Amino acid sequence: MLPPGDGEVTLTDPTDAPTYVLGVKAFSIAGGRGGVLLALVDVTRDPAVLIGRHDFVARPQRIRGSFVLRTSAGELVLLAELHGAEGTSACGWWLGRDRPRFLCAPKVGRASRYEARRGLLVESWQTDFPPAALSPPTRTGRMVRLSADGGWTEVDSFRCLGRPLAEAIDQAGARGMRRWQHDSVARLLRAARSQSRRFDDERAATLLRDAIATDSCAAEPWRLLGRLRFQSGRNVLATPPLAAAVALDSHDPAPLVDLADALVGLDVSTRAGREAFAVTLLLLERSRATRHLAGGVANPKALARALYRAYLQRTADRAVLHRSRRRRVERQLEVLR
Repeated sequence: MLPPGDGEVTLTDPTDAPTYVLGVKAFSIAGGRGGVLLALVDVTRDPAVLIGRHDFVARPQRIRGSFVLRTSAGELVLLAELHGAEGTSACGWWLGRDRPRFLCAPKVGRASRYEARRGLLVESWQTDFPPAALSPPTRTGRMVRLSADGGWTEVDSFRCLGRPLAEAIDQAGARGMRRWQHDSVARLLRAARSQSRRFDDERAATLLRDAIATDSCAAEPWRLLGRLRFQSGRNVLATPPLAAAVALDSHDPAPLVDLADALVGLDVSTRAGREAFAVTLLLLERSRATRHLAGGVANPKALARALYRAYLQRTADRAVLHRSRRRRVERQLEVLR
């Protein structure tokens, strides 16, 4: 057994109820270099039996969590989430029929986090968009399963999730996370439009915020939330979500005009107005497709002109379809000169 202190976690499988201990212990080797030992101990036997060990010649690591999984063939997999100089990884043992086999789960980046849900290993990482100035942190991730031949297979994924992961996975159920996000956002958008038609803007805004928490990378909830606030005369609150809609869906010309309209009335003589404009620029600069719009603009009206021009360019080949809005945009440009 490893002495406690450097990290050990007891694992109990709910099906067969064997109990194991995963532990890490720092060690030194010849030449003064150090490493860590990851060990798997079966504590159901007397005395306890070491059934797996792996030496990492790296800086000491610590266990942040542990997971009990099953392969597609039903075999037990015991993993520890290890945090060290090389980032986070999930490593442990596959208890196959022949002998324990050491393995590590695949990972997207250094900052990935792991947990087990519904028999799958969930890897997630913090999403860059939207920035903290606009929304609480969100996570993107995927679910993987160890197949009978020892390969890891991605079976589901999610993006820009602002809800607790466990809660979202429970709600998704058999549909899976990807489908649940799509269906939930569509349902919340329908409900928000219905409430808006009934002039219940507060209820509509609540539904749109729920949609954003479900998938913060969906552009339409941001656009509708921004329009709702613009229509009520709150340009300070309208411009950041409209900028998010433009950055997330640069191919849709409609949000370009929505954001430009809100910027025309944005008062940057106030602190709130200046902060809203700063967040708007930040959002546009975060997207490669919209970065050029924010370059070199000194004030909201200058950015509005750039957005109006971008709209006219974007709809030039569909001028008849966008005739009325194009005429209004052209008049706005004349006023802003």
